[in-house]
Amino acid sequence: MNYNDEDFLRRIVGVGTLGYSLEKIMNVLDIPTADMKSFTDEFYNKNSEVYRAYKKGIDKADYVIDMKLFEEAKSGNIRALKKYEERKDKEIYRQRRAQTLKDEE
Repeated sequence: MNYNDEDFLRRIVGVGTLGYSLEKIMNVLDIPTADMKSFTDEFYNKNSEVYRAYKKGIDKADYVIDMKLFEEAKSGNIRALKKYEERKDKEIYRQRRAQTLKDEE
């Protein structure tokens, strides 16, 4: 199976946007049983196009949510402001943790 096909990668971005699990992705995209092992390997390989497309989908969804929360917060919605701040703090923590792990290598 060609995992670098442009249409297939677009679909991977889509399921990434929805935050689907690997099992759900294989079901939704009709990955043949014979290809499940190789697809799983591609999905977890940080250097693969499949991994990057899935991550791109996750990041795009986060962006849309964060922008919506930010706009709501600007208009005075306190709950949106709190949720936006929580998400921002979580992202900062994730980035610092990743940098720390990278520095320890």
